[in-house]
Amino acid sequence: MWFVVHSVLINEGASTARVRIMGDAQFIEGESPLLPGQVLTVPPLSSAARREDYLYQMHILRPGQSALIRWAAPMSVAAWTANHDHGVPPEASVIVESFDHAAHGVTDRIKLSITARVLQPVPGRDGHWALTTTEPREADVVVWPTEREYRSEPDA
Repeated sequence: MWFVVHSVLINEGASTARVRIMGDAQFIEGESPLLPGQVLTVPPLSSAARREDYLYQMHILRPGQSALIRWAAPMSVAAWTANHDHGVPPEASVIVESFDHAAHGVTDRIKLSITARVLQPVPGRDGHWALTTTEPREADVVVWPTEREYRSEPDA
């Protein structure tokens, strides 16, 4: 089962940031109800990070620029049901990393996670599950506090 989530990332800083998404996510072109009337484009790739593997690609986000992220929360039915009796909803997440341009700088990591109760036990049928019938089927998206790392690379 997959949930697909759209998020908006805004560079609120005063300088250009290099941004990377870790997990099942990517920048996409499109619109968001969070920024009505705007069509967001995919931020350009950093020339220092042009690799075939999307996981390591970094994009450039200029001050005040916004970008649209589509990310997915994949999980097996077994994972969705594992902790049901303990009241712990399953969680899937991605991490957005932001790097400033300097060798002596800051790396910010922001975890985005989704939790949901989309399945319920079928009464009288042990081990059988069905989609919840409650409308709307709700999922909670949590934006965790930013983790900041300061780095100082030695001069060459």
